[in-house]
Amino acid sequence: MPMSSIKEGKKFVLIGAQSWAFGPAGKASAVAHSFQKLGLRTCFVGSSTSLDLCKNSGHFDDLIEVSSAYDYLNLQEGNFSAVVSVMDPYLAVWAKNRNLPLYYIDSMSWFWNWEDKSIAEDFIGNIEKKKLADSFKCLDAFEPDTRQLVAHQISQLVFSQGNPQTVPVTEKKSKNIGSVIDLSYRENIIDRDTVVISLSGGISPVNSIESAVRYANMIVDLVLEERSLDFFSAKRFVITGHPEVIKKVNKPNKVGVEFVSLSHPDFLRVLNRAVVVFVPCGFTTIYEALAYRVPVAFLPENHNGHVYEYLIITDGLVDREDIFPNTLFTLSSSSLDYIRPIDDSMNLIDIYTKEYLNNTYCRENYRQKIDNIFRLLSDRDGVLKRQTEAIMKLIPDFEGADRIARNLVANLL
Repeated sequence: MPMSSIKEGKKFVLIGAQSWAFGPAGKASAVAHSFQKLGLRTCFVGSSTSLDLCKNSGHFDDLIEVSSAYDYLNLQEGNFSAVVSVMDPYLAVWAKNRNLPLYYIDSMSWFWNWEDKSIAEDFIGNIEKKKLADSFKCLDAFEPDTRQLVAHQISQLVFSQGNPQTVPVTEKKSKNIGSVIDLSYRENIIDRDTVVISLSGGISPVNSIESAVRYANMIVDLVLEERSLDFFSAKRFVITGHPEVIKKVNKPNKVGVEFVSLSHPDFLRVLNRAVVVFVPCGFTTIYEALAYRVPVAFLPENHNGHVYEYLIITDGLVDREDIFPNTLFTLSSSSLDYIRPIDDSMNLIDIYTKEYLNNTYCRENYRQKIDNIFRLLSDRDGVLKRQTEAIMKLIPDFEGADRIARNLVANLL
């Protein structure tokens, strides 16, 4: 089938992303842009933060808003030629039920606890006998880790950022695809003049708008100091995040400080001008920043995955904090040998956030850490080189989104 016949046909590649801050949606947007360049029509299905990011990206031919996974029951499979799910196991089960080609993207497969595989295996063994609504009810009762295992096992291919965790049935179909980011907006700008503070999506299933705003207020207090722009020889701070968070965060009246909720393409364009990016330790923004030749410095975590992502990227590094400087709250008490339950992690983060806002000694301690990061980044190019070398031990390159698109086109044709 020639490429043009896919483009001119009525069917779309359906892409969905777990509604969890900006990470999954950022990958969905990047892959859709890669499909777009190859002539495939795409449709995004999702809700909340994920829907907003993908809608504003301009990379999709159509969008479907859902209020919950149970709205997938009303999707008409005849409109779609294949499904790409970014960490959304419900969409994966829908695709399996509808006998559509299913491709799964998971940037955190190492994170899941798959010691007990029997529940997932029993579910998959009976999936064809169940009504879809009943299958969704079973997923509701599973731990998040088990849902992800189900999705991996029923997918035709699984694309992972980094070496994937596998079980016997997924060993041959799981690939370290590289970083799933959009490289289309890269420019060679020599005179960089912007310090970027990314608050990430902020709002997620474990973060309310209230906690996201409280976190944002803490970050503004922590990083925005009078001398900061002079230190980096920059002209402006750009503080970006979820539009509702940006609307409500305390905004100091300082020259050269911009609070703005950027679309994903606009965020990438700003990276071309960035001297450094202060960001929670999430894979998507780490890969985007380094691909756009910007060093990263890590803010305190705002969900339980951030500290473990830090432990992954620094595993085996000597002087890790000189390579990836950070202000993570729970790093000293965290280990890859034991990943805390999400409720425990979120409670700890909430305690630390409130302590920072209410305790002068705590604030001074973390401001001292920021001072140390500023000094380290006086060798900006050296830090960038060391960070890039460390990350390239985990992935083959930054071109995962284009590689996924080519894989899917090859399979469709």
